Amino acid sequence: MARGCRAGPSRLFFEVSGREHAKSRFGGGRSASAWARSLGSFVQHREDDLPWCPPVPNSMRAAVILSKQRSGTTALRMALGTMPGVRDWGEVFHHVRGPQDDPNYERFHIHPEAGFFTFREALFRQSPEVSFPTEAHQLEVWQRYLSMVESLAPQALHLFDIKYNSAHHLDPIYHSQFEAPLLLTALARDGCPVVHLVRRDLLAQALSLLRAQRTDVWHRAARDTAPVDRAEMVVDPEYVFWTMEVARWEIERQTGYLQSHPRVMSLDYESLYRNDGSFAPDVLGVMVEFLGMTPVSPPVRPPMARMPHRLFDGVSNRDAILEYLASTRYADLVAAHRSQIPDRGMPPAEGATDSLGPRHSS
Repeated sequence: MARGCRAGPSRLFFEVSGREHAKSRFGGGRSASAWARSLGSFVQHREDDLPWCPPVPNSMRAAVILSKQRSGTTALRMALGTMPGVRDWGEVFHHVRGPQDDPNYERFHIHPEAGFFTFREALFRQSPEVSFPTEAHQLEVWQRYLSMVESLAPQALHLFDIKYNSAHHLDPIYHSQFEAPLLLTALARDGCPVVHLVRRDLLAQALSLLRAQRTDVWHRAARDTAPVDRAEMVVDPEYVFWTMEVARWEIERQTGYLQSHPRVMSLDYESLYRNDGSFAPDVLGVMVEFLGMTPVSPPVRPPMARMPHRLFDGVSNRDAILEYLASTRYADLVAAHRSQIPDRGMPPAEGATDSLGPRHSS
């Protein structure tokens, strides 16, 4: 990762990158949505106009997997973490810092010693002046954090899992909601490679997210044989639609932010994982090469299993959801899922009273 903060003219953050290697091979120059392009005429990335900040060790290598929840990042990063010279630190911006927040914190597959919030809390006690969130202070906090992580595993490739809704934690006092998060700007400046993992089936992602929120079960080890909670629930169709719309907007926005990043690999969840839950070896191999890992055969079976649910397992009002979505922009996706349902007449389960989504008064 290149170090130091440069001064110079600002650039539009939706400017298409001129790095032909990233464009042709890894999709880094893929056009953003029309929505994202419309913002590119007036919102600035400012990666060339950042204030001075202290450098971290020149030897440090880091990479980021950027995605929304329920996109398969945990299985991916844990698999990559088994390869020589790689340290997987998980979600460093996770709301659970360790046993002080949840005695069963291991179920989130986090590493308390590398948690950003724990580090920042200690740093602010030592240097309270940097707690004032100016842009320079936020960048200094990040660089000091990277130095700490490097000290935990010198010479390793440090792998961070960052979710869309946690990329804002370095933003300074004043920061537009349409401006790229300062964290992504800093990653671009340092040339940190980013794997942008996107789940295109927004319906499957939405139901997976709502089911995990209901059961509080987010991951399942490949060797886990415990029974799965299949209790019936009713899901508000409007809430499903809203969840899908939020995901679509987040994907478009993050794709736009990454347009001028020098090293981006855009990857679809559906291309990475086979139907049996194993990795597609050719796709995983390209990723290993992109991240500059030791050229050994990557694992084929993820250490984490897909949750053993069919799309509508436990959802009593499946037909109501599909009918609602059929009149939206997701009609084609609904048609694809309907073609895979053998029994179109599944009635609501008797006595199903659990529900997800907002309540509406009559």
